[in-house]
Amino acid sequence: MKEKFGSIVVPIEGKKIIVSPTKVNIDDILFDELNPRISLMRDSYISETKKGEFDQKMIEFALKAQPSFSELKESIRNNKGALVPIWVYPKSGKYIVIEGNTRLLIYKMLREEEDTTDFDSINCFILPQEIEEEDKDFIRLTSHLNGHTDWDKYEQAKYLYNLYNVHKYPIKQLAKKTKLSPEEIRQDIESFEIMSTQFYEDYGQDKAFIHRFSYFKEFVKDKKLRNLMEDLKLDSKDFCEWVGERKIEKAADVRKLRQVLETDKSREMFLKKDLDRAIEILRDLVPEKADKLYTLMQHLTEMLDEVSFQDATEVFSSDNPKRKIFLELQNKMCDISQKFSK
Repeated sequence: MKEKFGSIVVPIEGKKIIVSPTKVNIDDILFDELNPRISLMRDSYISETKKGEFDQKMIEFALKAQPSFSELKESIRNNKGALVPIWVYPKSGKYIVIEGNTRLLIYKMLREEEDTTDFDSINCFILPQEIEEEDKDFIRLTSHLNGHTDWDKYEQAKYLYNLYNVHKYPIKQLAKKTKLSPEEIRQDIESFEIMSTQFYEDYGQDKAFIHRFSYFKEFVKDKKLRNLMEDLKLDSKDFCEWVGERKIEKAADVRKLRQVLETDKSREMFLKKDLDRAIEILRDLVPEKADKLYTLMQHLTEMLDEVSFQDATEVFSSDNPKRKIFLELQNKMCDISQKFSK
């Protein structure tokens, strides 16, 4: 059952599309299996079960796992309905949600929980049955990537990768319609490409590996690391092997990789064993590269070499507040020296 309110014309990707604002019974609307917000859980489920589809019950489970689900549910409950209509299109006698899957689920739950008819039907913008895929993508793009709620980086990168490679969206166009810079979009696309092609080719789309997207994002972001690897005749395939063979245990450790590869002995240990043992060697050979404290000390030493005559004069002036900071550092270094020289 549906209750029509006429029709309106909305601009979608530069086209004028006739949309019907309509109140539709929630039993006549199906969730979108390809909703980009749940792709991480969907991919994990399919890789683990080897099933080729993610049914409506599993979609409900994935939607409930979203960080903002409970807050949105209470907001809709208190308001006796959602403020913004959902976007749907007709298919096989039903409607498929393009944008608004979470609100639809909340309506289904509140209908069971509340003694009211407020949640029997939901306000929808019904798109024409012949709506093109690129127009659906435009709606998903503007509602998800430009939305108010942050979402999983894997899901975001996968969506950007598909829009760029499959649907041929230019990066400039993606940047205009999202909160992301062109560089961030390039990094997401390249990271997902390395993971989904090179890494999955050798190690498969195992559930545990799906959650390692952040490793590849850290790798792509570090241009100095990649330049160094190129000089050493290493590339992204080698990085995939290190991740797959668990030579690197945490995504944050990718930031330490460049320092390890720069030194012969630590690089040799890393290639033979793993990053942890390579860092142990590096800590002995070049402590300022492996230990945060010594890195800061090295940086401070370099900065002190650049102290000007004016700065030095201010430090040794008795009425200057900078003197206190200098003396605190001096006293701390003296205390450390006396403590460990005994």
